[in-house]
Amino acid sequence: MSVTIVGGGISGLSLAYFLLEKNPSLDLKILEAKDRPGGKIWSDRAGGFLCESGVNGFLDNKPMTLGLASKLSLSPLRSNDNAGN
Repeated sequence: MSVTIVGGGISGLSLAYFLLEKNPSLDLKILEAKDRPGGKIWSDRAGGFLCESGVNGFLDNKPMTLGLASKLSLSPLRSNDNAGN
């Protein structure tokens, strides 16, 4: 079976991950307009600083979100309650 996903943002990449988890032999292609994956989420360096763009967190009350983070060996960090937006 062949599947083509349009968009390499977080939704497209998540879909690809779960499809391949269910069927590792799947013929999967991701079409992305930019020269990098991630969609609106990306990191850049400017003036010696690391600048993050896009989402800056996720809700930790969704078991699937925490489960995926764990599968990808990601450790959530709690934000500083005193930080402003």
